[in-house]
Amino acid sequence: MGMNPGNQADLQYILKNAGLPAPRSLTLAITQNCNLACVHCWPESGAHAIEGSLEAKALEQTIESFIRLGVKELTITGGEPLTHPGWLDILRFSLQQPGLETLCLQTNATMLTEADVYSLTALQWSRLIIQVSLDGASAPINDAIRGGGSFAAAWRGLNLLVEAGLAANCKVAFTETRQNIHELPELVIRLHRMGIGAVISGTLVCAGRAQSAGQLSLPEPRQYEELLERFHTDAEFRESYRAMGNIAALEWYRGRGAPDDLACKCGEHLYIDGKGILYPCTMLPFPQYAVAQVHQRSVAEVLSQAAASWSNLPGLVAKRRSGILQCRHCAGKEHCAGGCLGRALVSDGDDMAVEDRCLLRKAVYTWEPAGP
Repeated sequence: MGMNPGNQADLQYILKNAGLPAPRSLTLAITQNCNLACVHCWPESGAHAIEGSLEAKALEQTIESFIRLGVKELTITGGEPLTHPGWLDILRFSLQQPGLETLCLQTNATMLTEADVYSLTALQWSRLIIQVSLDGASAPINDAIRGGGSFAAAWRGLNLLVEAGLAANCKVAFTETRQNIHELPELVIRLHRMGIGAVISGTLVCAGRAQSAGQLSLPEPRQYEELLERFHTDAEFRESYRAMGNIAALEWYRGRGAPDDLACKCGEHLYIDGKGILYPCTMLPFPQYAVAQVHQRSVAEVLSQAAASWSNLPGLVAKRRSGILQCRHCAGKEHCAGGCLGRALVSDGDDMAVEDRCLLRKAVYTWEPAGP
């Protein structure tokens, strides 16, 4: 049996009673299959998961139930969602749901055809976001991470979207590594010239294929310092970034000394993976927080289990904010608040450890521009 909508107030009470926020966003993987095999893929998607596409009707019932629960922002992801035969129908169904404010399609764009882009244009929904993954401003850098030919194919897909008038609806996502971060400013400038709506970056997570392959590593503190210096000395990069950028290091620098208003609240941004397992966010796909068979059970049953499994999270996040000894004398302790719990678990296995970007954060929080 699929998920039943249930009563919104009663369902939200289940979460509130456990000290958890009402969910605002949902990231839903509709397949584990992918036409690429990126060396940093956390869920390790790829062609081996050819049977990993979930049945569209079950996915649509799940989408309807969570939007009824109060979800305002929906992200359709994978694997590569375009490998799912019903991906466009799932988008259309989602757009019909009252209360949805934003719909994001995360894709590597390498499979986009002119017909696909025409169909996206025909949706005529201003709050549709097409998020395209690129990990370099050039083929050698990007393709070392995402596979040979992927840069040219993704760039072709991105240009199809631009030519169709969807540039402002496009967002490019970049994973920062030691091997590629030097190309990030050039990518921001190039995409701004094209009229792309946004560029976001996040630091490599050393889990999944990134951990097993061992080909990539986190950026170094000096590289974040060089990025800050570039921002302060390169007018075009600075203006491009201000128009459409969201890069971790630059946002940390801007917010240092003050609490991070956008810090994740566990349970507010839900994640359902390609196996139909619910987690409190994309950064916490760990067995202790897993709620399985989401697409086969009632939403009340799913949320009751989630509330029981996640009830320790608010207290743990609060404990991290004040209880990590290494943070007590850090210049950025108010903004960082111990960093990301998920990253701490990935890198150290200890929920009271500092996150793996600690040295990067410290470099940013203490950096000052050179004098005149």
